[in-house]
Amino acid sequence: LDVSGSMLEAMYGRKVGKRPAARIDIAKQELSAAIANLEPQALFNILVFSNGVEPWRKDGMAKNTEADRAEALQWIERLGAAGGTNLYDSLATAFKEKDVDTIFVMSDGEPTVGAQIDPHRIRSDIAEWNEHRKIKIHTIAVGGNFEILEWLAQDSGGKHTQMR
Repeated sequence: LDVSGSMLEAMYGRKVGKRPAARIDIAKQELSAAIANLEPQALFNILVFSNGVEPWRKDGMAKNTEADRAEALQWIERLGAAGGTNLYDSLATAFKEKDVDTIFVMSDGEPTVGAQIDPHRIRSDIAEWNEHRKIKIHTIAVGGNFEILEWLAQDSGGKHTQMR
């Protein structure tokens, strides 16, 4: 989940209570719904990225238990937004986990910080990393349309969705 500063921008036509909803509000709602609807046997973790990458569970994947879901949902609720968009390092971190077979990326912008910010280079590196892993990457563009997110989904057999 992208928690960069641009995620504070309003999503037109969406509200949280009586105020306009920020992209981060919508993303947190969507992520919370995804956690609540995981398959019973699913393992999961959450990585947030801005200038750096921060995992929710630092010791690897969590089991889909009521306690782990509750802890994850509480952690999601406390997230704020600031900084740049470090897409590359977040994907590199996800690829290091041996049990990962599916990645969901929610972001509102092109990469601006990290080990690599060129979308074409990111695409080629991820394709190389994924050549034998066959990890599906599903991408959600929150409030925009970004080629890199479309490419990551297309190259991995995942789905790309735009939220407006």
